[in-house]
This record gives sequence, C-alpha cells and structure tokens, in this order.
Amino acid sequence: MTWCGEMDRRIFLGVGALGLGVAGTAYFLISSDEDEIRALLTRAARAVSLPAERGNPAFFALGMKGELKEILAPGARVTAPELGERGASVDDLVGAAMQYGEAYRSTSVGFASVSFTRLEKQSATIDAEVTLEAVGGAGDVRRDRRHATIEVTKADGDWKIASVLVGPRLD
Repeated sequence: MTWCGEMDRRIFLGVGALGLGVAGTAYFLISSDEDEIRALLTRAARAVSLPAERGNPAFFALGMKGELKEILAPGARVTAPELGERGASVDDLVGAAMQYGEAYRSTSVGFASVSFTRLEKQSATIDAEVTLEAVGGAGDVRRDRRHATIEVTKADGDWKIASVLVGPRLD
C-alpha cells in the first residue's frame, strides 16, 4: 500500500470514528419523548408531595400552584374519586394536597409500572400505578395504590399533562 492509500484509509477511519462519537453523544444528550414524559411525571409527583419541613403553608401552596401551572396543560383536569366527578383544577389540587398536610406530617407521591399505551408526535397516553405514602404525627404510615390513565400533550416543544383519571384503591 502506498503512503497516499494509507493516508486515505486513516482519514476514512478517523472521520468514521468522529462520526460515531458525534452520533453517540447526540444519542445520550438528546432525550427521547418517552424520557421527557417520565421526567414530567416525576416532576408532577414531586409537585404534589408534601415534605415534613415545608415552612409557611401559604407560601408552600403558592409554590405548588406555580409548579402545577407549569406542568399542566391549560384546562387540564384530574379526576379521582375523592375529587368529584367534574375533575379538579389546579386550585382544587392544591387545596386537596394542603388538606393532607393538615392531617399528615408528610406525603410522598410516586408513579410505578409506567407504560405507554400510545405515543405519538404531539400526544401520548400512559397507564401507571400512583402511590401515596402519608406519614402521620405519631409516625403512623398510610399507603395507597391506584391505577391512573394519564394523557399528555406537547405544546411549544414541552410535554404537559392534559388529564389524569385516577381509579379506586388497589389495596
């Protein structure tokens, strides 16, 4: 092989390696829609959880309301047996969460068994198990598991929760 042929081969291999490196980096840096939706669910769970140390209840409620307005689509509704047939607005959700805050020292909400039943370019449907763990003043713990169907929509490049339908207790 001549020097020129060897140089062509090295350039070809170098460009190929560089291309693989760029593609690999892009794969890890650019999140998929599914990853973004899972992050949205995590953010939603954190938004309605009540830490033991939450400070002034009025300021905490305002912070929760602001967070929910960022992650919920305009007109979004959450329907659960405790919230009534019509579905809860942001104000209803904050009020319900703060009522738990009066009865429990802390609450933690999470999503488990998350599965995508439909994932399209601008919308998705997710089935999940919602868990609630509430710790009382004496350290007593209440756990609640429910099935939920969650509709999300993408607007202006961001995924937002459009609706949540929570079923009865699984336990």
